[in-house]
Amino acid sequence: MQPDSDPREPDGPSEGQVVDPKIIAERRARRAELNEGTLRERALRAEAQLARARAQLSAAHDQRTDLAAQLKQAERELRAARQGEHAEAARRAELEEDQALLRHEAEQELARLRAALASEEQRVDELEDELRHVLRVTTEAQAANRDALAAPAPSGPAAFDLRRADAQRRAL
Repeated sequence: MQPDSDPREPDGPSEGQVVDPKIIAERRARRAELNEGTLRERALRAEAQLARARAQLSAAHDQRTDLAAQLKQAERELRAARQGEHAEAARRAELEEDQALLRHEAEQELARLRAALASEEQRVDELEDELRHVLRVTTEAQAANRDALAAPAPSGPAAFDLRRADAQRRAL
């Protein structure tokens, strides 16, 4: 459809009709007004649509800004969590090293104490054996002394040598 033509009204004179140029001008003016109103409505709708689009664009920019801020915050939190995780892992490794060192030192101390205990047990056994030997020798010497006191004493140097040899034999 052309803006200056109306399908209901012919543009030119039909056969046998003469159209007054004033009527044609009025019709054209009316069509122009109708077209102008339509164009104005279209322009208003376009402006309203443009205003909505601008509002949506502004909201999208605001949302993008908010999302960017949230993303930066999430990245900071993730970085902090990773740093905390790394620090915790390092501390855990340090504690494991300390624990391994303490365990090794404790095992060495335990081995040293076991060796010292075994040495002392051996020394106690040796001292007990020596004590038993000394007790036996003492008992034998006391018995020999009692026997010597109860028996008549031989006289002379031979008797003295005999008693001394007997006492030495029992001491061994």
